[in-house]
Amino acid sequence: VRGGRRPERPELRTADGWRPLSHTDLVKLTADELGRYTGIANGELPVEIADSRAAVAALLAARARAEPSADPFVRSEQSLIMGHPHHPAPKSRGGAPVASWLPYAPEAHARFPLVFLGVRDDQAVEEGGPAAAGAIDALADVLDGPRPPAGYRLLPAHPWQLELVGARPGVREAFADGRLLRLGEGRRPVWPTASIRTVYAPAPAADLFVKFSLDVRITNDVRRLWRHDLLQLRGTDAAVEAGFAALRRTGSTAAWLADRGYRTAGFAFEELAVLVRDGLHAHVRPGATPLAAAALAEGWPGSPLAGSADPEGWWRAYLRQVVPPVLELFARHGV
Repeated sequence: VRGGRRPERPELRTADGWRPLSHTDLVKLTADELGRYTGIANGELPVEIADSRAAVAALLAARARAEPSADPFVRSEQSLIMGHPHHPAPKSRGGAPVASWLPYAPEAHARFPLVFLGVRDDQAVEEGGPAAAGAIDALADVLDGPRPPAGYRLLPAHPWQLELVGARPGVREAFADGRLLRLGEGRRPVWPTASIRTVYAPAPAADLFVKFSLDVRITNDVRRLWRHDLLQLRGTDAAVEAGFAALRRTGSTAAWLADRGYRTAGFAFEELAVLVRDGLHAHVRPGATPLAAAALAEGWPGSPLAGSADPEGWWRAYLRQVVPPVLELFARHGV
């Protein structure tokens, strides 16, 4: 299979020489070889690969018509067209129709408003204290969205998330009996990041990451905020924060983007969960430009590697910043 980041022109060597392979033939051959090697048949793999390839085609077409963000960080987050280099189906969207997910795809330079819900006070579940609650409540102001009436708390929702779970019995009944209100959309958009279910509300108004549940299998996992993870969130984050505080006392400039907390509805704990995470700019030194590191292999316009006469030296400098603090934390605190 020739080519680099986007392989092409596959061929198979036979007794009669090299024979071109269609994409379908290549996938079937790969699946058959894996089956023979492992002794396990996997009928899902070819389906996922085909879904991923169709998704990439749709993304490339949409991206060609879209206007990218002026923010270099957002552009880097939205540049992962090919995704994980060694994953066989990195852009699979769970077999969902293109029209259902393309409006929310970061690779298509998507931006969209959040949907604001109101969850009745006695049905709300949250953790994280004022730092989390204040950040969630402030989204109505910074995104110019509606505010909940008395007796309700604001519950932002990803529009795709709401499309996926809004008709389920528990959620539908909550809308019907008033435990849950649909308040409307914000007037200012958010930008989806490479993880798809996390959006960025940019500075200076917000500078905040907001993470949602999506009941869609993307690469290897259904992208839901699982209850057991949410219940461990504050303890885990506090432990990492303590480790980074110790690093800073040694002169390190490494920073951690804290998960401040979450809010959800007790009757749809995982489905309607929303998590808030620190933004970038409070942690970035003056003059520095934050970028998503995973995007550097994609070569998007504006990538620092594309403009560097010494990309190897650039990578060394990058690793000097990133690797020592990670190894220090691992050595002192373990996983």
